[in-house]
Amino acid sequence: MNRVAIDPAVHCIQYLPNVSLEDGGVVRFVLDICGVLAAHGMRVTLVTQDATAAPTDWIGRDNKPGVLLLEQRALPAGLLTAKSLESIERLIDNNTVMHLHIPWVLSNFQLARLARRRSVPYVVTPHGSLDTWSMSQKQIKKEIFWLLFGRVHYENAAFVHYTAASEQDQASRYVNKAAAKIIPCLFDCESFKEVPDKKLALEKFSAISEDKPNILFLSRLHPKKGVDILVDAARILQGKVEFNILIAGPEDAAAQGYARKLRKTVEDYGLLDQVHFIGMVQGQEKLSLYGLADLFVLPTHQENFGFVLVESMACGTPVITSFGVDIWREIQEGGASIVNNIAEEVAVKIESLLKDLPALKALGGQSRKWVFQALAADRIASEYFSMYVQALQTSQVRR
Repeated sequence: MNRVAIDPAVHCIQYLPNVSLEDGGVVRFVLDICGVLAAHGMRVTLVTQDATAAPTDWIGRDNKPGVLLLEQRALPAGLLTAKSLESIERLIDNNTVMHLHIPWVLSNFQLARLARRRSVPYVVTPHGSLDTWSMSQKQIKKEIFWLLFGRVHYENAAFVHYTAASEQDQASRYVNKAAAKIIPCLFDCESFKEVPDKKLALEKFSAISEDKPNILFLSRLHPKKGVDILVDAARILQGKVEFNILIAGPEDAAAQGYARKLRKTVEDYGLLDQVHFIGMVQGQEKLSLYGLADLFVLPTHQENFGFVLVESMACGTPVITSFGVDIWREIQEGGASIVNNIAEEVAVKIESLLKDLPALKALGGQSRKWVFQALAADRIASEYFSMYVQALQTSQVRR
């Protein structure tokens, strides 16, 4: 890893209430940005109430992020206790900047208020929560929440950080300020430098086909992710092309009955031999599964950065996804196929790609090359560090 010019005096507090990989891409982003910036010499502290997915070797090691585990005492609406806020305040010095994630969490507003009181600049990353589709869900509740808390939260941020121009465009209805930064999510490519060995996945998952192309879906089983669209596409593809679909991911507690309905639909469509639910997959098994898959499909309604898409491309597996992904323009440059998230379009694209497997493999190589060039961690790490320094400089002028 090439080192970037980072001043170790700068201290970044990254706050996320829960750090569990079951919660998806935001957790992946926070872990990656903490790890990479600390590896480059920056002082980073991860503040959370649940550090389940934080590496155990981070605590008490040089060039590793610090971890402040807050007490898990339950307060209404996820608010932090006075004791937790005091613990966070003790971390603050004159070179501290905060980075806050997920705006619909009340504890973020507590930290923002603390930051304003202590003249500490903070950066807010909405992670697609202000996208058109996202705001259309429970719209009245979110509009009220925005008026009560969100507007002040964003207006007082040193910067609002977006991962793509598409995200900023959609958020402009709510946030119209010059202090915006567009920087891709920091994606740690280290785990993907070697093309994953397929052997582990073959040994672990009996649902894998060795004579048909394997199509992988890997994400939470939630209506937002469009798993039902993929199942409907599979029905359309019957008799047109051979395929084997692996659906990997945990059942989302917030989408009760959705996974059960999916399984019933698969049975009703007569797809039990072609569509398989294999549960949550992590670590080396996940990388092996990416490497084994011939094609990755995520017909999502909304996705911010879409870590699973980038991970798949980094493993040399081509992807099909929708215009609902904020970085669709960027990953399209890397060879991703972008379609409307309707079953007929997904089916047509799958069929066209699977009918030329050598070309599909070449497309995977193109995608892998793009990830390592366009998302080089060293360059992007320096962009984040520059943003934090600018936030500090602006804040110090105001003091």
